[in-house]
Amino acid sequence: ATVSPQTTGPTPTGNVNFTFYSGSGSQACEAQSIDAGTVALDGAGIAHPSDARGPLASGSYAFRASYLGDEHYEGSESDCEPFTVTSDPSTKLTKHASSDTVASGGSVTYTYTEENDGNVPLTNPHVVDDKCSPVVYSSGDTNPNGILDVGETWTFTCTLNNITSDTTNIAIGHGTDPNGHDVTWNEELCEYGDYD
Repeated sequence: ATVSPQTTGPTPTGNVNFTFYSGSGSQACEAQSIDAGTVALDGAGIAHPSDARGPLASGSYAFRASYLGDEHYEGSESDCEPFTVTSDPSTKLTKHASSDTVASGGSVTYTYTEENDGNVPLTNPHVVDDKCSPVVYSSGDTNPNGILDVGETWTFTCTLNNITSDTTNIAIGHGTDPNGHDVTWNEELCEYGDYD
């Protein structure tokens, strides 16, 4: 959704306040607001509500936009605008080993990268490996807010010691979507040993 000018004069400038409400239909804006934010009009005089706040959990919502005016135009307020958010949670895990060949009794360090390639933030991001633990967070939480935000990629590591046979391990990247569901991705890696 966007807010754009209905005018034949100069392109409007300034800011638009967006107020968000939970609920469906045009009556939703009569309830208590759940959030608000201010967005500057772009070069075409358009403001995008999604720039006013972060991602919402799936559900029914509405917003009201209030244009604050500029030297050419008076301020104005929009009707209540209902919209629906469809959740598409997803996480992608990749895994790399520090070596493809390990002498008997040696060790290997696994590096895991978990990317949020969905459209909602994921809480409690972590990796579980069936052969190596603990898998520990290394980097990537750029905010830092403890949440695997949309587009963020976190790095985890784990070292497996005293390897004496070929090892195939399966790692699973986890995260919890805003509706409380576990979102996962499996990644398998086979390690070959040199035991002479």
